[in-house]
Amino acid sequence: METTINNKELATDLLALAVMCANEGSDNCDITLTTSKGKIRCHIEFEGVEDGNNNQHN
Repeated sequence: METTINNKELATDLLALAVMCANEGSDNCDITLTTSKGKIRCHIEFEGVEDGNNNQHN
């Protein structure tokens, strides 16, 4: 699934998570979210993408 995030706070949180993964020497993270209905395990992978200017962002 591909989507664009237009929420600054969520984008900031995801960027922080990407930095935390990178600091561990990885491009992916497994996190557990605790909700009122139970726990959800998420596997998130980060990769660079090309923008309209053909610049690589990592």
